[in-house]
Amino acid sequence: MADIQYSIAFVLDKRRAKADKTYPVKLRLTWQRVPYYYGTVFSLTEKYFNAVMGAKPRKPYKATKAKLKAVETKAEDIIKDLRDFSFSAFADKWYSKPVKSGDPGDIFFQFEQTIKDMERQNRIGNAIAYRCAMNSLKEFAGTDKLPFNKITVQYLKDYEADMLTAKKEKKANNLTTVGIYLRCVRALYKSAVDTGIVRPELYPFGSIEKKKYCIPAPQNIKKSIPLQEIKKIFDYQPATEAESMYRDLWIFSYLCNGANMKDVCLLKFRNIDGATVSFNRQKTANTKRNPKKIIAAYNDHLKAIVERWGNKPDPDNFIFPFLNHADNEKQIKDKVALIVRLVNKYIDRIAKATGIPCKVTTYTARHSFATTLRNAGVNVSFISDSLGHANIATTENYLGGIEDGTRNEISELLTNF
Repeated sequence: MADIQYSIAFVLDKRRAKADKTYPVKLRLTWQRVPYYYGTVFSLTEKYFNAVMGAKPRKPYKATKAKLKAVETKAEDIIKDLRDFSFSAFADKWYSKPVKSGDPGDIFFQFEQTIKDMERQNRIGNAIAYRCAMNSLKEFAGTDKLPFNKITVQYLKDYEADMLTAKKEKKANNLTTVGIYLRCVRALYKSAVDTGIVRPELYPFGSIEKKKYCIPAPQNIKKSIPLQEIKKIFDYQPATEAESMYRDLWIFSYLCNGANMKDVCLLKFRNIDGATVSFNRQKTANTKRNPKKIIAAYNDHLKAIVERWGNKPDPDNFIFPFLNHADNEKQIKDKVALIVRLVNKYIDRIAKATGIPCKVTTYTARHSFATTLRNAGVNVSFISDSLGHANIATTENYLGGIEDGTRNEISELLTNF
């Protein structure tokens, strides 16, 4: 976690004395000049507290002083462990009960610990994916315990075959789901090897040539549509207001550098700066220390969509009326998922009505943005930067000098029907 400026102190909560005439001792954590108070197990009289907190407490008070110091150290350790500091994230760890003992060599124990960490870090989507993977593997294993050393190449092949087989209760999984679940297993297995829980030679993942298990890749399904098909979506006359709004959201995503719907929903008016709209991808917020800011041309099409469907312009307002400032990460995920379903529903209906031969989704907007620019001869490094994918110095140097005017010219290629 990046260094933050904070201070820690102990204070007596003298609003109400207990029956024994003592007061609760609270830990006061101050960050950015804002204090928050957290409970401790200590309760002292005012005289005793002052004696303990003195510069050189006498012997009767030294033991309590040492215990409070241990509490302070615990607070500092929590802050250091947090990826992104917030008072609520600190509180989650401060009041959490000690982790139940378990077998580190059991992959299901490691699943549970990883899921809890992700939930504390508000990585709700990742937590859900890991929980689904864990439940699937448990169903196959038929037990609540599965040692890492039991997960062999053959075990993984059998698990894959089982997932791809239809059962009475449910249909077969596709290769995409198989890949998602097994990448979770691979990540936990690699972590177990790295921390010395499992011997390296037991690691079952790798290439087929090395007689290891290779996670299957899904078939390469066409994800973009050509410019003439995109024009049909722009020219389509919506039959209802809902059809109009969700078609416009698809177009907004396409023109806004293929932004996914979570990024679109989280945009605020402060992200608009004259001729551009800029933001950081939420998908990579927890994986990059210095995420690259994505900058899109704020052209007339985007302005018109914002005018039609946007909130009242204010720097702190979300551009679109889908989220509230009080929403937690779980609520944001659920609301965004609903928007994705609605956009996919109406854009698929529009695609069929206009004769577009393939399935169109929100994902199509992102791939079509990249493909359209590539087909128009735009430098690949610019496209990578626009998508938030670039991570090499040469790309950084090349794109550092792009002017808004040039960005606007490139943006016009997206509607050069």
